[in-house]
Amino acid sequence: MDSLFHAMRMLVSRRESAKDPYILAEGGCLKHIPAVISDLIHVYAPRRLSEQLVELVLAIPQGKLTKQKLQFITDIVHSEIFLDPECRFLLLPVVTSNIKQHLPGSDEVC
Repeated sequence: MDSLFHAMRMLVSRRESAKDPYILAEGGCLKHIPAVISDLIHVYAPRRLSEQLVELVLAIPQGKLTKQKLQFITDIVHSEIFLDPECRFLLLPVVTSNIKQHLPGSDEVC
């Protein structure tokens, strides 16, 4: 399972142009992974799965697949894994930092 997530991180972390032929595959990864989280937590340690999801979000370069990344984060928040306190503790910093980047006025100093 680790090698699968490693391959997905390598795929989404590529810094190619918008005409990149792999952009649909990258977006597809982000779209469909949340749909299988409820199944994965029965065969894969939830904490390790959370770590892999965090690493996947962090691998996506700034400004690439922004809508897909935000939807991916939203889907994770609404998934079964986010109900686990330990998993939520791991996921929450990545969720909040990504949301903060896209809020109006996020470039202002607080």
